Amino acid sequence: MQLLKTLRDTVSPQEDRTVTATIACEEAHALLANERRRLIIAYLATMDGSKTDAAAIADYLAELGEDRSSAYVSATQHHLPRLAQSGAIDYGQSKEVAVNPDLHLLYDVHLAVESILD
Repeated sequence: MQLLKTLRDTVSPQEDRTVTATIACEEAHALLANERRRLIIAYLATMDGSKTDAAAIADYLAELGEDRSSAYVSATQHHLPRLAQSGAIDYGQSKEVAVNPDLHLLYDVHLAVESILD
């Protein structure tokens, strides 16, 4: 019950939140199901500025101990296109990533679940 209450509080409209989620519940589950994608979501949600590129994301994952080459390939071929398809980011052929408001909501949900389960 505590998890459900925390999630409801996290995603309920707040006074300072002017964004309405456009990602379906099932889609949010799918996006947060992969560990590497959760790391990418966390990086994008906490970075300074609203734009970055795939190379910077791969560098971040390499700092966490992942193989940079593998991280870059999976980010550019799988995770970033998947996040873009959901509307959480804008991502294209230039490999530049622009964060959309739904990404922050995904990150908030991830943090809420993590805080309850830790």
